[in-house]
Amino acid sequence: MRQYLYKRGKIVSFTLLAIVLFSCDGRRPPSELVYQGDLHVVEGIDGIYSERGNKVLKVKSPYQATLQNQDRKYPQGLYIEFFEKGEKLATTLKSDSAYYKKSADKWFVERNVIVTNVNTNEVLTTQELIWDRVAGKILVDSTKTVKITTPDKLITGRGLIANENFTEWEMHNVTGIFYPEDETN
Repeated sequence: MRQYLYKRGKIVSFTLLAIVLFSCDGRRPPSELVYQGDLHVVEGIDGIYSERGNKVLKVKSPYQATLQNQDRKYPQGLYIEFFEKGEKLATTLKSDSAYYKKSADKWFVERNVIVTNVNTNEVLTTQELIWDRVAGKILVDSTKTVKITTPDKLITGRGLIANENFTEWEMHNVTGIFYPEDETN
């Protein structure tokens, strides 16, 4: 009888050991799944932003998605109008895609970016820029091509810094200045 209990005990011990060894593979149980998608989506956005009762911006986009961290993405394009005091249109910005990073208060605008100063008729074109709202600056990296068309010339180069109304700007590396031919000759 003793031998039978001994063998039975070995079998039970071996079975328990096998269950413990094979059921624990070193992984922790899965934690709660967290939704990582868009918090909400707005189609056909047309919003006005104001500060102290003055219209500052008008934002239009066919699609805006707000993420969990409150960042916003505009994968189908973005159009922004900047206003001066007195709600006079000063500048427009248009692009095929944009991303707003709320924690830094910066817009990352890309693909076919066009910034137009309505008052001076100057037009900036590039493939990528950063609009830093805190600093009030538009920045183009020094590795990115920039073209500025003014009423009397075309300036090409790499990199740029401008105020957000695009009334003052400086190109980092000018690669060319072209003057249109006088059409009266």
